Formats: sequence, structure tokens, C-alpha cells
Amino acid sequence: MVRLLIGPSRSGRVKAVDDLLVEGWGRTLLIVPTQQYAEQRLRRILESSGKAGAWGRPVVTFQDFSSTLLRENFVTIPRITTIDQHFLIRRTLDELKRRDSFDALGEGAQTEGFVNHVQGIIARLKQAAIDPDEFRSRVSARGDASAMDAAVADIYEAYQTALRENDVLDLQGQYWMARLVCEGGHEKPHLFERIDTLLLDDFDDFTPSEFALLEATSPHVGSLVFGLNYDPNPEAEEPYALTKDTAGRIRARFDAKVEVFDQTAPKTFCEFASDNIFHHHPQQKTEGLSADLEFMECHGFVHEIESVGRRIKTLILDEGVSPRRIAVVFRKLSDTADAIRSVFGEFGIPVDVSQATLLTESSVAGFVLDLIEAIQDWERDSVTEVLASPWFAHWNGSDTPYADEARALVRHAQIIGGYEQWRTRLSRLRD
Repeated sequence: MVRLLIGPSRSGRVKAVDDLLVEGWGRTLLIVPTQQYAEQRLRRILESSGKAGAWGRPVVTFQDFSSTLLRENFVTIPRITTIDQHFLIRRTLDELKRRDSFDALGEGAQTEGFVNHVQGIIARLKQAAIDPDEFRSRVSARGDASAMDAAVADIYEAYQTALRENDVLDLQGQYWMARLVCEGGHEKPHLFERIDTLLLDDFDDFTPSEFALLEATSPHVGSLVFGLNYDPNPEAEEPYALTKDTAGRIRARFDAKVEVFDQTAPKTFCEFASDNIFHHHPQQKTEGLSADLEFMECHGFVHEIESVGRRIKTLILDEGVSPRRIAVVFRKLSDTADAIRSVFGEFGIPVDVSQATLLTESSVAGFVLDLIEAIQDWERDSVTEVLASPWFAHWNGSDTPYADEARALVRHAQIIGGYEQWRTRLSRLRD
């Protein structure tokens, strides 16, 4: 029996899936998208159900599920890491460079970027359950096949051969092998001698290779249950477009019985906002909601970052909140990451910005860019005058009064245009 439980996050869907796991404790496996979520979900289930613990891991990721299925069927082929896969593709390329199909690619095929590109293509092909023979057949059938198509077909075929010769699997190959174990003969895979219910929850979508494994798995379990974070209400279709398509695929492939869980009414401002942020017109009234959402008006992104920094400082020092429990979310980090590091650094707030420091943000790169611009635009006399200016003389901090104060004043006044802007601001202040 295949069931499809659909409902948004604030519905009874999650509890229904958890209850199924508890009811079939020891004979049920719950598959979720990530390892961290698996640990959190199991911890929450143990706390709410009163269970003392569990043998093995009843909540796992899809990768863990496929590797366990292989291991319990005595298939011990090791899986290579992404880095190992990169080196294997690079070695494959070195062996194929003598072929004529690579001459048309030029020097670009010698770069690491090309290796990364091919690695991504192969991963997508295998996720789509397209093997080298099928890919080559599709490429040949196209009337506008390019030199790149032929090269990728050769690389993909040689890469698969290298995997077999080295007796290793990549991640997608692990799913393929697990599917073969489920499809091989009439014997039930050993994992399903002790597991008779398979639950999957909180996935947005499945790759073709994952779907194929689930199809091969379904005959061996008594119950296969999908849980999707999806609101079938027509007024809420737009934010759930992907999961709606996934629900349709599950119904078509598995003839699943659909059970809908309605979302509970919001109790807080945050819950109200999450329900209505994509709606043109609010669907519920706000009376009686708990006020856990605040809007601050800021005049510019620097003021915004400073305001956030002050609020975080208050939370840490006055309310004892751990910095690890505070998340700051920006719509776009590329324009603000440097300012966040600077302001939070001045406030003494530890911060981990999930945006790599750009090369252009370094002093060396900034100088080079300024130099290129100066070479094109500045006149010789102007350059000489600037370089000879006493403003660029070496300052000894101990002999220079108010150096730190001057820098602080410039920063707080948001002077970014140099000495002329400083003079203009002072003049305007005097006036």
C-alpha cells in the first residue's frame, strides 16, 4: 500500500508521519533530506513519544538508506567522494586527450573548470538515470550535435569503465546498485526482512534515480508512505509549485492514496506572515495573535546593519542569548557582506557570514583597480602632486594626536569621498 500525506508545515502531517514511525517502532524506517534534520527529527520523536532509544537509526537520509540496503545484502563496493570523483575524471581526461574528438575543444579542456563542468554534467545524467549508451544514442540522434557532445559522451563512457575497473561507486551509482539489488531475482533484500514500512517526509522533489529506487523498493514493503510539505488550497499554489508536481508524479507512479492535512490557524504574527506573504489579500484576521514579529525602519543599509548589531548586542549582554542561537538573514549578501563583517567586528559580535570574501574587497586588489583607473584618467602633474602630498606621510600613532578619534569621526560621518567630502560636510555643518 502506498499513501501520500500532504499538508503544510503547520498541519498534522508531520505528527502523522512520526506516529507511524512510533507505531511500527523497530520495523519502520523514516527517510528525510539531510543528516542534521534526521538527528533533530529523531531527538524530537524520542522526547515526545517517551521512547528510551532505538537500535540502529530509524531516521536516516536517502544516502544512508541506499548504503544500508547494499551493506545488509553483502554488497561492499566502496563509494568515492566528490574529490575522488574529480581526480578520476581528470585522469580519464588525460587518457582521452589523444583522441581527435578533443582537438576541437582547444586549451579549455585542459583547465580545472572544464573538469568541474564535466563532473556536474555526469552527475546530472546519472541522476536522470541516463547511462552512457543512452546518452550517446540521444546525442547521435540530434542533428546539431557539437564537438562537446562527442567529448562528453567519450568521457562519460570512460568514467563508468574506470569505476568498474576500480570496483568503486559514486553516489548516483550507489542508487543504481541498490535498485538492482531490489530488482534482482525473487529474493527479498535482507533489509526488508526486518523493515516492512518505509516513510519519506519533507522532500520537495526526487531525482529519477531516487524514484527508480523507490519503485524497486515498493514491492518489498507492506507500506510506503510519502509526506509532502504542500498546501493543495488553490489560493496557495504558487509557493508550492514544485511539491505540487512531485505529488502528481507520486500519484501517477504509485497509485497512492492521498490524505490531506489542513493547516492550523495562525497563533502568532510570524505564522500569519508565513501564511499570507505570497497572497495578494490576507486570508485571516490578526486579532488575538501573539506579537512575535517586529519591523524596524532604517535609512540605508549601513543604518540597518548597525540597528541589527545593536539589537544583537542587547540580546547577548542583557538577555543572555547565545550568539549561536541568532541568525541574521539578508535578501542579498554580496552587497552587504563586507559591511556586516566591519560593523559586527566593531561591535564585538562574533559572526560567520556565508558569503566568501571577494578578491576586490582586499586592499591589494582595491589598489590595483584604482591604479588601472588612475593610469587611464589621471594626468602626470596630478599624480605627482598626490604622491608628494603630506597627507600620505608616514604617521607615528604615538606622535599623532587624535588619530583614532579622526578615523572614528570619518567612519561615523560616512565619509567615503576623501578629503574634499570631509571639507564639504564641515562647511555645511558650520553653515
